[in-house]
Amino acid sequence: MKCVENSMNLLPELNLNLQYEERSNRTHLLQKEIELVETQLGELKSKHAESMRSVNAKIKVDHFSAIR
Repeated sequence: MKCVENSMNLLPELNLNLQYEERSNRTHLLQKEIELVETQLGELKSKHAESMRSVNAKIKVDHFSAIR
């Protein structure tokens, strides 16, 4: 009977440990997701900059062609 009482006393502590572990796992997953989104954002910014350079170059060519 004493063993059952001791086990019952440990339940709140075990529950807190489990909650902590679950939060740690979620935090880790969220950090990985943030890293992925940041990587994708960097790639999109790079593609956007490349597109803008291309558009600006075309505008300059068209502008000089129109002047002639």
